Amino acid sequence: MEMKDNLRTSHALFALGEVTMTPAALTILIALETDFLSFLVQHRAGDWGEAEEGYAVVNDEALRDGGDVISLFDLGQGIRLRIATEIRASTRVSLYKER
Repeated sequence: MEMKDNLRTSHALFALGEVTMTPAALTILIALETDFLSFLVQHRAGDWGEAEEGYAVVNDEALRDGGDVISLFDLGQGIRLRIATEIRASTRVSLYKER
């Protein structure tokens, strides 16, 4: 694994700001007994989850220039968690279908 990859997954690349979560996302995470904090840690470290290939370039540009950084995580049962951070502002956790 390259040095960039090691750094990307072990260090925070940006602040999350104020974190909010939709009621639907909270309900699903509780029902599935999922530790959503691990997803926030991955997101902040540059692990974009399922969105990595499609969003990697856009997310890297947002880190450099400002904008939205988006991660998608598969929760199983056809449910995906979406985490979106507006750099230097806030983070919203929702279900993918709620975008």
